[in-house]
Amino acid sequence: MEPQILLQTAISGLLFGSIYGLIAFGLTLVFALTRLLNFSHGSFMLLAMYISLVLHNVFRLDPYASILITVPLLFGIGLLLFRWLFARMMESHLIMVVQLTLGLVFIVESLLQMAFTADPLTVPTFISSSKIYLGGIIVSTPLLVDLCRRLSIVPELLVAPIERVEEDSSLQGLNSIIEDPRHRTPRRIRQ
Repeated sequence: MEPQILLQTAISGLLFGSIYGLIAFGLTLVFALTRLLNFSHGSFMLLAMYISLVLHNVFRLDPYASILITVPLLFGIGLLLFRWLFARMMESHLIMVVQLTLGLVFIVESLLQMAFTADPLTVPTFISSSKIYLGGIIVSTPLLVDLCRRLSIVPELLVAPIERVEEDSSLQGLNSIIEDPRHRTPRRIRQ
């Protein structure tokens, strides 16, 4: 196999793999802090993508600009779901939370499939068809921009929750959980 093909494959794998890495990082961070295993994480990412699609089709809003609407909207949905569903599950067995999140997966994905069908859809962006040519290697500009964005977010996600806990006295129970993993129980987080 030619070295150029191997390098092209490695770069494409890095760009696509970073997407999965960020998803796994989000799942791990949520589970480490709350001990709630959220299998519906990906379904809500899918919901955000369809919201961007609707904003593009109705208002001709670029998907990168629609982040200003999509992020607060999904934050609100997540907050409501936590208050109404997950807060009640804090003291339940892990299997109950898994069943709840799997139910959310089926509900969200079924509603989206009913509304948008199962056909693949794309939204053109201002950089969607641009590519960077490095000799014989082709790098997709949108994937490269997203990789840079993801790499800039991860350090903030690693540091911000711990700094916030250390500064906020109302989260001291959570602080003890972070410092001593043996005390990571739903009851401690709730206090």
